[in-house]
Amino acid sequence: FATLWRLPPGQRGRLTDGRTGAAGDWLAQQLVALQARQAIPATARTTAERLEAFQRSQGIDARGPAGPITFMQLNRAAGVDEPRLTGTAR
Repeated sequence: FATLWRLPPGQRGRLTDGRTGAAGDWLAQQLVALQARQAIPATARTTAERLEAFQRSQGIDARGPAGPITFMQLNRAAGVDEPRLTGTAR
């Protein structure tokens, strides 16, 4: 199977570690927004702590970088409009 997802706004090229550049800026903003909605504990005070808390809540290895799996789950949590499969059979 293949997974389709959207890169963070401003990200150009392959995502190797989303903690820096345009992807890192978007990541930090989304994590703050999730924390404001109480989806991330208030005790997480830095982007790294928020990222780790989010990854743990999604069952992602929290010791790893902010890679595609993290961004896919963050897109979903943030309500990013992404391609979806439909259940229409022919």
